[in-house]
Amino acid sequence: MATCTNCGNTMERRRCLTCAAEAAKAQPHAKNVGGKGLLGALFLGLALSGLLVLGVANAGSSASPKQAIEDAVAATKAAGTSTFTLNVSVASAGIKSKSIALSGTGKVDRAAKQAQVSMTGAGVSIEVITDGTDIYLHKGVSGSWLKASTLASSSNPISNLIGGSSSFTPSYDSLKAAWGHATKAGSVVVGGHACTTYDIPVSAADVKKLLAGEMKGSAGAGLGQAFLSIFLKGIQINETMAIDNQSHYIRAIHETVSLSILGQSVNEQVAFELDNFGKPVTIDIPTSATAAPGGQLPSIL
Repeated sequence: MATCTNCGNTMERRRCLTCAAEAAKAQPHAKNVGGKGLLGALFLGLALSGLLVLGVANAGSSASPKQAIEDAVAATKAAGTSTFTLNVSVASAGIKSKSIALSGTGKVDRAAKQAQVSMTGAGVSIEVITDGTDIYLHKGVSGSWLKASTLASSSNPISNLIGGSSSFTPSYDSLKAAWGHATKAGSVVVGGHACTTYDIPVSAADVKKLLAGEMKGSAGAGLGQAFLSIFLKGIQINETMAIDNQSHYIRAIHETVSLSILGQSVNEQVAFELDNFGKPVTIDIPTSATAAPGGQLPSIL
């Protein structure tokens, strides 16, 4: 038998058992390299990775409805561009009864502050374009473009709520005051994308904030709000928002509005489906348009 040149002990199969044991004590991290030690480290790493993944998943799934909506609005805005389809139905009863159904398509470019929507219905053809400062309306096949400032247009909040121009492009945060009342409402697939839906009921106080915001800065805002507080009755608004589980984009918005004003009851439903986030869009602003009489566009319905 050979002896160890290090300590003089007897060696077995060219390995000094005494020195090997001492080396293992001095460097425990080197023990069983390629064996159980390495596998243990690997499994520990996988376990930690799993905990991190579960932590992220739980953090996302446990987000409050309000936070989920805030995140979705931020993500959708950050995309910059999108296209959408929409369906609109409006019915009124009272002094003047009327019902109409429209469907159409549109696109939005937030960086350029531009949007375009085209809609058709029974005997109705409408195109609306906004460029941040002005809004353009084209009705019918042979009609001409009318132009008004967006500020003047926004001074008529009831028109906006029940068929005004701004109702026909997706408004991601017009009902922001009501997000705190939102509840998770289930799941839906929109355009092949799995989404979580949220119901956003709008209280009377939320409506008051919304209308005040719409009228802020406009001429006669105080008188207009007083008029609304007296003659606007029984208003109810509910919004349902479908948020993509992967991208967190808003994939669909559905709004219902019912109210009574000056004895006229009005019910409106607007449904959007959004797609093509972040892809280039082209919106041609009309180069020739007639100023709308009094600076106010007529009802597009």
